[in-house]
Amino acid sequence: MKLILYIITIFIATTSIAQNEGLFEQGNTLYNEGKFNEAIIKYEAILDAEKHSAELYFNLGNAHYKLNNIAPSIYYFEKALLLKPNDKEILHNVAFARNMTVDDIDVVPDVGLSKLFKNLTNMMSFDTWAYMSVVAIFLFVIMCLFYYFSYQTGKKRLAFIGSLSFLILTCITLFFAFNRFKIYKTHKPAIVFSQEALVKTEPNLRSEEAFRLHEGTKVEILDTVKSWKKIKLTDGKTGWISSDAIKALKPLRGVYGNIDDDKARLEFPENNRFMCEDVDVWITHIGGYPNRYSINVKDAIKENPPKLFISGHSHILKVMPDKKLDLLHMNPGAIGKHGFHKVRTMLRFVIDGATIKNLEVIEFNK
Repeated sequence: MKLILYIITIFIATTSIAQNEGLFEQGNTLYNEGKFNEAIIKYEAILDAEKHSAELYFNLGNAHYKLNNIAPSIYYFEKALLLKPNDKEILHNVAFARNMTVDDIDVVPDVGLSKLFKNLTNMMSFDTWAYMSVVAIFLFVIMCLFYYFSYQTGKKRLAFIGSLSFLILTCITLFFAFNRFKIYKTHKPAIVFSQEALVKTEPNLRSEEAFRLHEGTKVEILDTVKSWKKIKLTDGKTGWISSDAIKALKPLRGVYGNIDDDKARLEFPENNRFMCEDVDVWITHIGGYPNRYSINVKDAIKENPPKLFISGHSHILKVMPDKKLDLLHMNPGAIGKHGFHKVRTMLRFVIDGATIKNLEVIEFNK
C-alpha cells in the first residue's frame, strides 16, 4: 500500500498560528518543493516563539518522516495527537512512522467495560467535554425557567423531562471532562531518541540489563531518580533508562531551589526564562520583590525585564506589579509540607496571547 503524506495548509483560527502565518506558509512551500530540512527550520522557528498547534506538529512529523528521522517523526506526530487525539490523518501517518521502528512491542488490549469507558473518554478533549457541560447546564437552567413560568400541564411535564435530561447530561459530561483531565495530567509519555538504549533493572550503571530499546519506541515515565527514568512499555515491562535517551512529550518547566537535591538540580535549571504565548516569563527560586530584587537577578532584570517574574523562597504568597519595570511579580508561597508556613498555597492562572488572567489562589491544609 502506497503511503501518501498530506501536508496541512489550513490555519486554525488561533492567535499563535495567525502571528506566525508567514513562517508556516514558507515551511509549507519548502515542504512541497522537497526541501524538508529547510521546512523544519521554518516550523521550529514557530516553536521557538512558543507557538503550538496540532497542524504545526503534524507538518513537522511529516517533514522528519520524509528524511527518515524515526524518533523526531514519531515524537511530533504524538505531540499532534495530544492536541487532536482522534484526527484520522495524524493517526494514519503515525501508524506508518511506527512501522519504521525496530522494537516490536505487544499492546495489552483493553476489553469489556474498560475498553468502552476509555473509548468514550477519549472521544473528545477535556476542553470539548467541559464546553458540553457548560451548554448542558445552560439548557438545564432554561428548562427550569420554562417549567416555572409555564401554566399548562403538558408544557410543565415537557419542561420537567427536559430539565432532568439536561441535568443528567451535565453530570455525564462533567464526569468525562474531569476523567479526561486526570488522564492528561497523569499520563507522561516519552519517545526513545537514542539509536539504542539500555534499560536497567535499577537506576544505576552497575545493575543488570533488563532489555534494550531503539529509537522511536514510545514509553511511559513512571518515576525519576537522579539522571534515570523508570519507564513502562505497552506490554507491561518496566525498567530504568537514562534521561538523555528519551524525550518527554509533555515537558515540565521548573527551577530548583536552595534545598533541592541533585535529582532536581540535574533535571531543572536555576533560572528558566521562556516565552509562553506572547508573555516573556522568568522563573527562579530566590528572586526578591519589586524594588528589592535579589543580587543574583537585580542587574539582569533591570536591563531586560520579563513580563512575568515568578520567584519563591519566602514561603509567603504575594502577587504585585512592578510599575517601574512594567512586569507582574508572583510568589506562589509554598506547596510543600516542610517550613514555617501554616497553609500550603499555589497559584493558577491563564496566559492567553499577551494577557495574564483568571488568577486563582489554591490552598491546602498542611
